[in-house]
Amino acid sequence: FFLIVAVIFLLIVNIKVDRLKKEYDRVNVDQVKTNKKLNIDISEKLKIFLFDHEINKDRLKFLSEQKNGNNIYYKYKMLLTDAELQAIKPSLASFFSSNGFAFHDNDKNMIFERDGIVVDIVVDILEIYATPKENEVEKKEIVKEPKADFKKDVSINNKIFKIEPKHRLAIILDDSGQNLELAKKVLSMKYPVVLSILPYTQYDRETADLARKYKKEFFLHQPMEPKSYPDTNPGKGAILLNMPKSVIEITIKENIDRLGGVDGVNNHMGSAFTENADKMKEALDVIKDYTKIFVDSHTTADTVAYEVCRKTEGLKCGISKRFIDNSADRDYITNKLYEAAGFLKSQDVIVIGHLRNNTVDVLEHVLPQLEKMGVRIVTISEVVN
Repeated sequence: FFLIVAVIFLLIVNIKVDRLKKEYDRVNVDQVKTNKKLNIDISEKLKIFLFDHEINKDRLKFLSEQKNGNNIYYKYKMLLTDAELQAIKPSLASFFSSNGFAFHDNDKNMIFERDGIVVDIVVDILEIYATPKENEVEKKEIVKEPKADFKKDVSINNKIFKIEPKHRLAIILDDSGQNLELAKKVLSMKYPVVLSILPYTQYDRETADLARKYKKEFFLHQPMEPKSYPDTNPGKGAILLNMPKSVIEITIKENIDRLGGVDGVNNHMGSAFTENADKMKEALDVIKDYTKIFVDSHTTADTVAYEVCRKTEGLKCGISKRFIDNSADRDYITNKLYEAAGFLKSQDVIVIGHLRNNTVDVLEHVLPQLEKMGVRIVTISEVVN
């Protein structure tokens, strides 16, 4: 009898142990899945922040996931210029704080911590203002003169670009209004590069007046709501999805009045706003009262801004083919300009850069070379439909 009881007891214990083990394994599997999902969610959110700040998402690297005691550590690395870091840091702090994370900051790390989860973002600062070495400049030189028919395979930075410029190239430089000397440098170039001015920046009106003095077209760089809003602030003078048309109208009018009128408008950020056809129609119905040109900056693959513009009577519309300086590296910017020139066989092309030292330096160096190859560099009003 006692033997039977003992056997039954052992069977019951074994069954319970087996159930506990299965439950433990299930919890572990669920925890692994949760951790993996959390890492993916954080990675995707960080990429959205980079995208909304017009920074290449490839500059974010996931380094490791480690468990130490009761804490799980997720480590990332971001490659940023100092200016980019100062712009994106408040957005990251706002996002993590709103999700219950404490924020710790030092010179090279941003650390966010909550309930045993630690997100450690290591920041590598890119030095972008160093003078290029002689061999780096020579590497970009085109030694041979182009043929008379302007068809040429060009090797730049070890890449081959086929240039057959049957159409025209137009260039916008965003985020103008913060550096008058650099603006003057661009405006004094013989090429009709268009400065797009952010409202409420330190030199917004002065930059507009300078462009008028040089008889160059300039745009309002209209801030619009990004997908990472409200963690990412598009800036003063922004139009948002929750604004009624009356507020959108007042906001755009005040922005344009600050500049004393504009030749055109393109969007700053706006990855959320430009995907909403109804709100874009409201904005464009206002814009057409002040200018006849709108360029979709193409800050999201799902933008509808260009298509809505084309349906808006009284507006000429364009859309950016690409950003040329998502990286501040001179070789990167040079390659993007030649890539853009490669599209000129079939279409007019608009590209967007930013009013930054390296971008302007590359334009000064590359545009004369493209011109020699037959590329016609024109102002925006010549290429919008």
